[in-house]
Amino acid sequence: PPPGSIPPPPPPPGSSLPPPPPPPPASVPDLGEAPSVDSVGGGMTNKTDPRYATYFKMLGFGVPVTSVKQKMIIEGVDPSVLDYPDAPSSGGSSALPPPPAKENIDYYTDEEEEAGDDWD
Repeated sequence: PPPGSIPPPPPPPGSSLPPPPPPPPASVPDLGEAPSVDSVGGGMTNKTDPRYATYFKMLGFGVPVTSVKQKMIIEGVDPSVLDYPDAPSSGGSSALPPPPAKENIDYYTDEEEEAGDDWD
């Protein structure tokens, strides 16, 4: 019998019946390996996406996450992919939306510009 189980009682004296077989060991049924993100979605993960390979390689070399994220921002790439390496990679663009256009702020009134400066 498996460890921790109670063996069946012996047959009574004079009985001609053989002892019952031991119960099968309790085990977790084998459900196989959990399907990966690649097989379910047909896509790749952020970690395996070639668009992000440079950044994950930098992390592998020990570059601090904040430095890698700053580089991604400068290059217009969404830095949040580093937080979710096993998430399905977006099939679309990895670029961040462009920053809003800066307003041309005029600090002087028209009269001030016409008057010029007093430094001449």
